[in-house]
Amino acid sequence: MASRSVLDTELSIADNTPAAKIYMIPGNHDWENGSPGGWETVIREQQYVDQLGKKNVKFYPENGCPGPVEVSLAPDVVLVMFDTQWVDTSLR
Repeated sequence: MASRSVLDTELSIADNTPAAKIYMIPGNHDWENGSPGGWETVIREQQYVDQLGKKNVKFYPENGCPGPVEVSLAPDVVLVMFDTQWVDTSLR
């Protein structure tokens, strides 16, 4: 499957850099550009990433939700992630 190959390529960087933290965030292609099947695609991608069991890889926000998700990177640095797919396109 082409989608799996793309994810495997993107995630391969985690294999040789165990100290690195990799956060996967779905984009417009993952959401199938807003088509009705986009949510299912994002859920399948998260399930695939999760089942790989790579300790330094996380798919955010989870369950096709918009977030936000906060990840502490250092005592005074916080990464905030949210999925703008949920933003009404009429506002753009």
